[in-house]
Amino acid sequence: MKEIIGNLFDQKADVLCITTNGTLRGKRGVMGAGCAKEAKDNWPAIDVALGNQLMQRGNVVSILKMLLEYYLVSFPVKNHYSETASLSLIERSCQQVVDMANRMGWRKIVIPQPGCGCGRLNWEQVRPICLKYLDDRFYIITKR
Repeated sequence: MKEIIGNLFDQKADVLCITTNGTLRGKRGVMGAGCAKEAKDNWPAIDVALGNQLMQRGNVVSILKMLLEYYLVSFPVKNHYSETASLSLIERSCQQVVDMANRMGWRKIVIPQPGCGCGRLNWEQVRPICLKYLDDRFYIITKR
């Protein structure tokens, strides 16, 4: 795992992960804050894709959109948008994204510090979990 500083959506990578929650509003996933809101602002139907994944597969790591340059992938950190992020859910998401990267052959995956923005966790709490699972293909990004 490597740590970098910058803007998630400016990165050149195979995958950009968006930290998400498992809340549905109708058939749409709630994407009202943080990088999830930025993604929804850039791709207005992405909340429908998240909602479909939540209804079909539950609150798990999922491909939301394939673009020419990269995949957008959900990285669940909360079960409900109003909660504090869950360390156990972050750990499960780390395991799932590694499994998906192995299956898909991804070489560079960028993830915002999971649970550390709107999830209200500290990086010191989350970092050991990420280090346990994420290898050199994974870049954890924080804004300046």
